[in-house]
Amino acid sequence: MKRLSLVLMLLLLNAGVLYASGYDAVKGSFNMYNPAVEMTILTKIKAQTDPETGLAVIGGLKLKFEYLANTLEVVEGHAVAPVHFSDGEDKYMLDYYVDGDNVVKIILVTKNHEYINKELYTA
Repeated sequence: MKRLSLVLMLLLLNAGVLYASGYDAVKGSFNMYNPAVEMTILTKIKAQTDPETGLAVIGGLKLKFEYLANTLEVVEGHAVAPVHFSDGEDKYMLDYYVDGDNVVKIILVTKNHEYINKELYTA
């Protein structure tokens, strides 16, 4: 009986570690890091950035790039990564949808942690 409970406890511990680490077979379509997707997003941000001001112009907003979050999800068959911006006063989070080597959609998700969900760009 002790052996059975020990085996069960070890199996549950392993499943918990796999789930917490983002293991695809356990958690679904979640992936922690993809350098190709990251490079595609950073290239798009660079293309959207005005060299004189250093601000990215996205859907009429002029924003300063802060960081690309290191978490990816698969939504509607696209890799989606949250990217954080600011305009000096407000904080923005935009979701960049990537298909292959192209950013196909940019959604403004939050402004100052307030849910917006507004599409700013579509390819």
